[in-house]
Amino acid sequence: METNSYITKELRIKKITLCENEDVYDATVEDNHNFFANGILVHNCSELSLSAYGSCILMLMNLLSFIDNQYTEKASINIEKIRKNVKIATRLMDDMIDLEIEKINNIIEKIKKDKEPESVKAIELDLWNNVLITIKKGRRVGLGITALADMLAAMNAKYDSDKAITIIDQVFSEIHNTNFKENAILAKERGSFECFDWEKEKDNKHIKMLPQDIQDLIKQYGRRNIALTTCAPAGSMSIIAQTSSGIEPVFMRTYIRRKKITSDEEKKGIKAAFTDSDGNKWIEFEVSHKGIERWKQATGKTNIKESPYWGCDSSEINWKNRIRLQSTVQKYINSSISSTLNLPKEATQEEVSQIYLEAWKSGCKGLTIYRDGCREGVLVSKDNSDDKFAIKYHHAHKRNKVLKCDIHYSTIQNKDVEKPEHYIFFVGLDDNEMPYEILGGKLNKVLIPKKFKNGLIAKNGKNADGNSTYDLYLGVSKIDEEIDEKLVIKDIANEFKPDQGSYTRNYSVMLRHGIPINIMHEQIQKDTNQSMLSFEKCVARILKKYIKDGEKSTISCDNCGTKLTYKDGCVICLNCGNSKCS
Repeated sequence: METNSYITKELRIKKITLCENEDVYDATVEDNHNFFANGILVHNCSELSLSAYGSCILMLMNLLSFIDNQYTEKASINIEKIRKNVKIATRLMDDMIDLEIEKINNIIEKIKKDKEPESVKAIELDLWNNVLITIKKGRRVGLGITALADMLAAMNAKYDSDKAITIIDQVFSEIHNTNFKENAILAKERGSFECFDWEKEKDNKHIKMLPQDIQDLIKQYGRRNIALTTCAPAGSMSIIAQTSSGIEPVFMRTYIRRKKITSDEEKKGIKAAFTDSDGNKWIEFEVSHKGIERWKQATGKTNIKESPYWGCDSSEINWKNRIRLQSTVQKYINSSISSTLNLPKEATQEEVSQIYLEAWKSGCKGLTIYRDGCREGVLVSKDNSDDKFAIKYHHAHKRNKVLKCDIHYSTIQNKDVEKPEHYIFFVGLDDNEMPYEILGGKLNKVLIPKKFKNGLIAKNGKNADGNSTYDLYLGVSKIDEEIDEKLVIKDIANEFKPDQGSYTRNYSVMLRHGIPINIMHEQIQKDTNQSMLSFEKCVARILKKYIKDGEKSTISCDNCGTKLTYKDGCVICLNCGNSKCS
């Protein structure tokens, strides 16, 4: 058998580690990609499970738009507007099914005319013919919503209150009934889906909860589409609409956003809230959920504790009330609901189990639980599991006599000193081009031509005081190379004593013994003591240059609690997009 030489090289097993026996569960289900496990449908899509070759047309309605006199005492639900928009959406989705059928027929005709052999075309024809048959038999659509939390707030109802449940029941009942009625009217005009059978329909809970006149219409004419409603996450659409997402509560009411000050702004006298380790100046401003801004405009109030959003963000909602709300919505949804319940990191397995069980008892078809930090360390070694709090010691590998080094210059404006302070640092690199040691201090201690960005540091025994000495070689690729540009500075480490020598020695010990650079950087940044702040800021700034993109930070996002990730020297949240320079 021929093998690809590239693959055999790249996918070679490098190491096998023996561990205890573990039960491992893995399943691949063709066509549907879902299965039932102990009565629970396991699927990678929370809100919709499809039959083989199935597809679905999804559409969202902004519930906030159905509230008149928002956030005031006169706030009310515009029932007629709900009915009007549900009818439009129902017909538009049905038109899109027809358009989908038209385009699939075009694909099939194109394949038939292609010049490929019939055996090749047969595979594609089989796929598209099955998709076409499935669409015609069911005509599946999914009318969904977004901005539920904003709708409740606009009605001056707390997200998890009894009033909220009453409002939700009224709104979703109206959506449900109007949707089914319009489907029956469409079936009268255009015909029902091919699989329709009243005898199979009549005892369905969604049919039985309809007013009798709508049931009679369905019995007489059928329904145009097999499935009508669902609740997708609505993340991107909610960002565009500037509303809460799907049925979720507002994730966070307010947060602080930072913005770099431009040179023009600085000339205008705008003052910085703080200066980062790179010397960049930033201003800070509060960003609120758009619903809170709308509430302020409608009421003239500014204290958000008085708003219906107070006490109702994702971290504050009681999970039992959260499930109660979802189960109320679920009564009127044919498919499932995309729903995430956020728990603190301390949540136990028993608590998670209890939540899932309660959701099932309440009639919810789907639920995702996110426990803070649960996506970190998916595969964890069982080594030392009985001694998980034991400190693990690391020993530095022996230093090469000569290390390549990077040369860095840094300037800091310390608030306690009138003039800027200038520093120079030499970062010795190991065989992997990663920092092994750091030397440096005030620039006036060592003056070298700024054209030198790299050099060599040679360890050269001990001096009379018993301290290790390091010589700096510039302009050469080897220390014994003799050229005109060669420059040697003897015992460079001791040039920075006593001011910063002990500090860089401690940092070098940390680097040599495997302390992650991001942890060193973040710990230095935590020290707000101004006595050595200018120097330590410079060290943090230099270390940051060696943190690789994608490295996880120990800092959590102010918005959503997810651990931040390094990118281009700053930390960003890959979950919600929040960003700030570290």
